[in-house]
Amino acid sequence: MSGFPFLSILTLLPLVGAVVVACVPRAKSELAKRIAFVWSLAVLVLSVFMWIAFKVGGDRFQFHESYAWIPSWDARFTFAADGIALVMLMLVAILVPVVILASWNDLDDAPGGPG
Repeated sequence: MSGFPFLSILTLLPLVGAVVVACVPRAKSELAKRIAFVWSLAVLVLSVFMWIAFKVGGDRFQFHESYAWIPSWDARFTFAADGIALVMLMLVAILVPVVILASWNDLDDAPGGPG
């Protein structure tokens, strides 16, 4: 599973989720909340798989991905994660669904809110 592009997907998945949530009509705020929460859980699950695939005592930088960016300059776009980066990725992956749940009803009581 080390050839799986964890870091690229973990970078693009929240961006795609944000676009999907932004496309939900304002009148369907409950649907937008549910999509955001489920999408954040998908990112969390992928992060857990990445955590499991990390080899303690292996290479310092794992999940290495490198893509040609500007071939004429031989410039590349490179991703890699060490143990500290992995902890930070997991922290974000855990906190986003928690924050979504914590703020679930915040706009319901606001002036101009759904409730």
